[in-house]
Amino acid sequence: MSTRAGRPEAEWVLVVEDHPINQRVATVMLEHLGFQVDVVGDGVEAVKATARRRYHAILMDCEVPVLDGYDATVAIRRLPGPAAHTPIVAVTASDTDADEARALAAGMDAFLVKPLTLKALAAAVARGAPA
Repeated sequence: MSTRAGRPEAEWVLVVEDHPINQRVATVMLEHLGFQVDVVGDGVEAVKATARRRYHAILMDCEVPVLDGYDATVAIRRLPGPAAHTPIVAVTASDTDADEARALAAGMDAFLVKPLTLKALAAAVARGAPA
């Protein structure tokens, strides 16, 4: 198995984000960190994707349509098997203690505020999903 940036090519991260520019920024950063990336635009698709593929981590925008990131996290935590334990990193434009508490209460493992930085993203993915 070949590697890129020290990570096996089989390591995938799911980006749950409805804004195309934010999708692209997260994808480029994660690829730079050596991950392969799947992108979905709403919480329902996030749950479906997590049920189909094992992810190293999930970047979950808290305010996606159809099923918001909080409820999508609750649904993922109810999936059978290892999918329920996938590390989930909350991503939001809101930087309040209440938002962070809500994300953690929903079952998310880490909390990032937009705009993302490569350093913060790398630390959150490493903290939430150690290699």
